[in-house]
Amino acid sequence: MSYSWKVQVHRAWDEVDDPSFIRQWKRWMQDSADAHVFNHPALVTAWTDTYRSLQDITPLYVVAETDGFRAFLPLVLWRRNWKNAFVRVIVPAGYSDYDYHDPVVAGQGGQAVRDSFWFSIEGFLSEEIKDRYDKIMLNGVRNPGGSRNWEKDDVECPYTDMSKYRDFDEFFSSLKKKLRSDINRRKRRITELGELTYHVHKADEVQAAIQSLLPMLEAHRKRRPKAYKAPGFHEALVRYGLPESVVHFSEMKLDGRTISWRLGFLYKNRFYSYMPAFLEEYSGFSPNKVHLSFVMEDCFSRGVECFDHLRGDHRYKEEWPTDKASLFLFEQQSERFASRSRLWLLNKLNKLKR
Repeated sequence: MSYSWKVQVHRAWDEVDDPSFIRQWKRWMQDSADAHVFNHPALVTAWTDTYRSLQDITPLYVVAETDGFRAFLPLVLWRRNWKNAFVRVIVPAGYSDYDYHDPVVAGQGGQAVRDSFWFSIEGFLSEEIKDRYDKIMLNGVRNPGGSRNWEKDDVECPYTDMSKYRDFDEFFSSLKKKLRSDINRRKRRITELGELTYHVHKADEVQAAIQSLLPMLEAHRKRRPKAYKAPGFHEALVRYGLPESVVHFSEMKLDGRTISWRLGFLYKNRFYSYMPAFLEEYSGFSPNKVHLSFVMEDCFSRGVECFDHLRGDHRYKEEWPTDKASLFLFEQQSERFASRSRLWLLNKLNKLKR
């Protein structure tokens, strides 16, 4: 079956920040069977509010409709600076800070609808706004279109299907004996030092969560000094996402002192494990592993059906029972002479930087 999409693009911040538009956006999310948390208005707005003060970005929020289906894809036009040859790139809102960028599709249309949507959007971007960009780069797509511009990413996202188990005890019993023994042993060793507690910040604990976020970011910086963190981004995640109950921010404390943090997201019975950190002085106790077991137990109590470890080849993820989701990339360059010239110059500059 062929679909004819009517496409509308919102290109002003006033439009996409309007409360009535955001309410409609949330309804699209609710009506979508597989909407992911990275398209939630709280997370998208946290990212755009942060980067609007750092980069020259404008919205290209695509809303497409056909035969009872609606698809929504928040994109931005990123005008890069002279160090990047003034190249103009269309990327998903959230870009490299978020893992998934599939559109929100409201309605039970399956892959045929998605294929039709991507085909329509590729044509729309190529024809209707071809003079506005030099390159399109869409990353983190789990259900790609069928054109030759799509390719499989080298990175996959491991996830744990929790719906297979009645409760946490059954899940924990299913783990490899070595992992179970290690978690129990590490937990015992920590509790020998004092009282071990686990706390999840509630929706009305925004200020307390932000206060706890500061030492978390410092601990993460010490362990991963080269990892870029946009100023204010993680605070915006907590400030916008916690009241909406899509941010899950937990701490593991020893005698009241936080020794481990884990920032994640929770949406539609799926948990997204986003960012862990712990005090280096407790590294011998594997606080990250113990904390993760607390979070998983917490997820079972909340009815979570899938624990998503997200992208990244971290060894600890392989210890848990996981399947893997493939990701795809889309890239398309403008054929206009000015665009090809800027991209050529960018390539030369990048070679010089390396």
